[in-house]
Amino acid sequence: MEFWDDIGFHERIQKNISELIYDKTAAGRPTYMYVGAAISLWGISNDQLVMNVALRLKEQVMRTNTIPWLPHIPELERKEELGELLLKLIAWLKHPDRSTVDESPPVRSIASITTSYITGKRTTFEINLSVLLHGLTKSREIVDLMHKDGLGISYNDVLMLRHFWVVNDL
Repeated sequence: MEFWDDIGFHERIQKNISELIYDKTAAGRPTYMYVGAAISLWGISNDQLVMNVALRLKEQVMRTNTIPWLPHIPELERKEELGELLLKLIAWLKHPDRSTVDESPPVRSIASITTSYITGKRTTFEINLSVLLHGLTKSREIVDLMHKDGLGISYNDVLMLRHFWVVNDL
C-alpha cells in the first residue's frame, strides 16, 4: 500500500469496537485538515457536505425565537437571539482556526440577516436598520431599495411601525 508508512492504527482493548485510523504525518496540523481528510476518505462530495451543513443549520435557525411583529421599542433594544451554530459558521468562514464563538457586530449582523432569510421573519437587525435609515434620510426609495436587496423592512412597514409606537409606546 502506498500510504502504509503514514497511516497508524490504534487498537482498542474492548471487543467489537472499531479501530481508530490516523495520519502519523499530521502532527501540528489544524483540526479542519483532519476533518477534510476524513470527509474525502468517505467519498462525501462538496455538494453533499454543504447540504448536510445547511440542513443542520436550518433546523437550529428555525427554532430561534425571532422578534414579534409589531415590536415594542424595548424589544428592539435587547440583544437578539441567534443560533450558536450559525454564529460559529459565519466566524469560521473567515477564521477557521479559531475555537471560540465570535459575537462581534459584523458576525451578529450577518447571522441576523441569514436568520431572516431562512425563517422569512423580520429580525431586530433588519428593523433597526430600516428605522435608522428612514430616520436619517426620510427616503422611501433608499429604504425600499435596501428591502428589495434583502436588507431591512419595507418603507410601508417602517411607517406602520412608527404609527404603532406613537399609539402604544409613547
